[in-house]
Amino acid sequence: MKKKRTWSSMAKRTACILTALCVTAAAVPGTGGYNYSEVFAAEEADDLREGLSVYLNFEDALTTNSASQSAQKVEVQGSGVTRKESEGISGSAAYFDGTSASSLKLPDAVNAAWDDVTLMAWIKCDDDMFGGSTDKKYLFQQTGAGRSILYLDSNMKLGTYVTASDVLSKSPVAGGKWVHVAFTSSHTAKKAQFYINGKLVNENTLDGSYVDALTDLLIGNHKNATEKTGFKGYMDEVRYYKKVMTPAQIQSIYKVYSENAVTNIDITVDTSKEVREISKAMFGINHRYHNNAYSSWNASEKKVEAKFNEYVKEAHFGSVRYPGGTVSNLFDWKRSIGPAEQRKKTVHGLPETSDPITPNFGLDEAMSWIYDDIKAEAVWVYGMGQGSAADAADLIEYLNAPADGDVTNPNGGVDWAEVRAANGHPKPYGVTRFEIGNEIGYYRQTYWMDGRGNTDWMDAYIDGGRMTFGQNTRTVKEEDWRDRATNSDGTANQVRYVRYTPAVENSVAVYVGGTQWQIVDSLEGKGAQNVCTVDSKTGKITFGDGINGNIPQSGKAITASYQSDRDGFVSYYQAMNKIADELGMEIQVYCGSGNQVSFVQKMAQKGYNNYYDGVVIHPYSDTSGGVIADNDPEFYEKVLGRSLQYNMPRVKALVDAMNQYAPGMGKVPVLSEFGVYNHNTQFVRGIGHAVYIANEMIDYIGFGTPYINKHCLVDYPYGADNLGSGSQCVIQAIKQNDGTTDFVSTPSAKMFSIFNNMTGTTQIGQKIEGNVTCYTYQGYNVPLVKAISSKDEQGNVYLTVVNNSRDERTDVNLIIDGKDLTGKDLQIWYLTSDDVLDENTQANPNKVDVQKTKISVTEKTAKYSLAPHSVTAFKIPADAQKESETESETQKETTTESEKESEKESESETVNKPSDDKKQTETQTPAAPAKPTVTRPKAVRNVKAKATKKGIRITWKKVSGANGYYIYRSTKKKSGYKKIHVVKKGKTQSYLDKKARKGKTYYYKIRTYKKAGGKKMQSNWSKVVRKKYKNS
Repeated sequence: MKKKRTWSSMAKRTACILTALCVTAAAVPGTGGYNYSEVFAAEEADDLREGLSVYLNFEDALTTNSASQSAQKVEVQGSGVTRKESEGISGSAAYFDGTSASSLKLPDAVNAAWDDVTLMAWIKCDDDMFGGSTDKKYLFQQTGAGRSILYLDSNMKLGTYVTASDVLSKSPVAGGKWVHVAFTSSHTAKKAQFYINGKLVNENTLDGSYVDALTDLLIGNHKNATEKTGFKGYMDEVRYYKKVMTPAQIQSIYKVYSENAVTNIDITVDTSKEVREISKAMFGINHRYHNNAYSSWNASEKKVEAKFNEYVKEAHFGSVRYPGGTVSNLFDWKRSIGPAEQRKKTVHGLPETSDPITPNFGLDEAMSWIYDDIKAEAVWVYGMGQGSAADAADLIEYLNAPADGDVTNPNGGVDWAEVRAANGHPKPYGVTRFEIGNEIGYYRQTYWMDGRGNTDWMDAYIDGGRMTFGQNTRTVKEEDWRDRATNSDGTANQVRYVRYTPAVENSVAVYVGGTQWQIVDSLEGKGAQNVCTVDSKTGKITFGDGINGNIPQSGKAITASYQSDRDGFVSYYQAMNKIADELGMEIQVYCGSGNQVSFVQKMAQKGYNNYYDGVVIHPYSDTSGGVIADNDPEFYEKVLGRSLQYNMPRVKALVDAMNQYAPGMGKVPVLSEFGVYNHNTQFVRGIGHAVYIANEMIDYIGFGTPYINKHCLVDYPYGADNLGSGSQCVIQAIKQNDGTTDFVSTPSAKMFSIFNNMTGTTQIGQKIEGNVTCYTYQGYNVPLVKAISSKDEQGNVYLTVVNNSRDERTDVNLIIDGKDLTGKDLQIWYLTSDDVLDENTQANPNKVDVQKTKISVTEKTAKYSLAPHSVTAFKIPADAQKESETESETQKETTTESEKESEKESESETVNKPSDDKKQTETQTPAAPAKPTVTRPKAVRNVKAKATKKGIRITWKKVSGANGYYIYRSTKKKSGYKKIHVVKKGKTQSYLDKKARKGKTYYYKIRTYKKAGGKKMQSNWSKVVRKKYKNS
């Protein structure tokens, strides 16, 4: 949008110079609106005229030099430079098309070997200036033997080649917005300075020599111009001084028009466009069970630490991933239940060097905390490293089956629901999200697949099969899989185990120090023989006491060759869903392997597309090891760019693969770990990381993920272990000298509180206009703002906006359905700080904290200025009428708990039964003619849904007296229901939904109707049933 000039640019500049602030000045009368004597008097007072050779503001023409004390001429070369009225920072501007050999030329303007130089301009680069190329774009260039004085590289950094050696600014220039750039060169000190928006970015000593020649100075192109060398964009307020200007002077000139450079962005929200459901579980966290859940679990008092819990509830996480990532791969859930003091130790996911784990924060401790205390949902990572499909089926039963005596025992054998009840939790937890393994196939996470031979590891992960382990395969102790546990300790009656059980019968061979020992049925009476017993089912190997079989020599390695039949992912999926189906519930089972695209391809090739619901991916930044140095001053900007360059393409590749190989089946990417990894720095503990996480979560929602779990919930922030840096945690556990643990909530945790408290249940459409590039990283443009819009069931609108600029505010204009927002009170939560490195500490635990405020809108749209590096959420309340309508609709569409409790009473109500208020009114008015009393039909009960080859079959119990049934369906549990069928016979008890699409999840509910007096009276809603169509 063009700016309307209500006063002259020169008058504005005069006022700003005099006050060192940008203030409004009245228009100065006179020809052209300029009062030169007043302006120049002000400049003289501030030394801004001394040494000024060229000043171009393009008010009259491209070639008008307004430096009154200079005779320097200006010429136009080519046709690619044009004057644009009212499109500059101060008024008019020069526009460079960047594709032709065009520029502005200052003849005989500079000898860099003899002249000190200051060059500055306001520039606004077109977003497509580089067009995928890496060629430099030249701002100021000498001709002849002269060199490039100032250019932009492909990362939008300023650079100079004035002494035949490239020197770059430490910070880049933002694209698509007005930015003030300045460069100084001292020919005697051989120093160069780069300024961006009035701030000195860096100063460098120049190597090499200046060219000792008087040359022309080109503006906007190279002396050997090509179609790829020209600057493309707008330029205004160009100044060339034959002196080195001071930082204060450059700052003063910048401030003249700095207010005009504030980016204005329009965000238009369309509440009618529903993009996707945002589940309660969406914004979650990864939590690990070992180390007493990193000291968050008080094992002696058997409770979650209070301060930690307070911070968790403040963050209001929607889901908690348990028992963790890598550490979960060998987790044996059955060892983590029952009395804590009786539990066997579990094995770390990196077992060779990790201590055994006492699982104090076991299954019931974790699930009770997640569901009963913090009211979140669990995401379970199943330990595929040593588990089995049958064990996973037992887990489904333990977590979700009702404890109803002998009525329900879907897997036969042990009634795991009764075991759960005996352990103190009769009520099922209701866990529905499962990942099979964590990053299986990646770093040290191949486990039993090491025995696959020549089979591709992905085929082994999918299909399982018989694994073969050679002679040098280490045995382990039951509770200790460290390498050192392999060696004999020289004691009698030693026991070792093969790792992966059961072993194939008669496949085990045992070796001590490389010598094979004989396997016998019993050690009794075997004397001094090298013998042992083997239990193939449990993998247990038992040695003698020196009398009944020899004792393995101390220090000798005990190894074993054997075979073991392992279950693959498909077997897990089928076994777990079998139990879930018997329990009448839907679960989602996700692939947890590495090399995700290969999994998708192979599942399609094998005809297994019906046997997975999505694929887990962990798009960490992977910036350690020199990709981005810890001390890089642009670490903040670069990791934002790295996300676009490295993380998003990987997720997109997965989504594209699922759409290609399983089209229309509703497969989803699952983002259950992410973050800046592996940097143990203040940045990761600070608000910069929080802004990074906010950016990523907004992007990941766009890919359709069902939940997003940041890694990790709690850790020791100033150290690291074999799972990575402790700084990446969102709540810090800090051990005290007295043995207790203190906790600090990081800016990242504060950011989660914004997303989890200020996001609706349905993502809605939005359009961002005026957005510009904040930073360019290896050709990837970081946008100035990112946003996500949503609404809740009451019609309230939520808009969360991230301002990525490190130092600058950004103005946004919020437009909601084109409605007039005047008088609306907007609730605002925002997170910002003085610096991207700001963190919370024990000494200052709330240095970075969520601020909550309200604003009353005074115009049709809501205008707000976003703080630098901030996350800001707005809640725009529903219109009073719409809120009422929404509430009414919600009552119609959803069976609430109170409705369920009063269902029997409501079934016998008459349709013309008045409220108490109506009774009072009716006693004061003449009685109306009597109407026939019609009782409301009873609600439908026992509604079930089952997938068949032809569709989803809905069944229910017949309702006495009903004339028919209305069948409603939605893809969301709480909204969006549409009538799909009318059953016109009261005796009918089923309906086949033939239009259900494979891979999609549907929700159904039913109403009965009864005809009376020419009208149809409807019942309350049935209970909602959910079914994913898998074409079973």
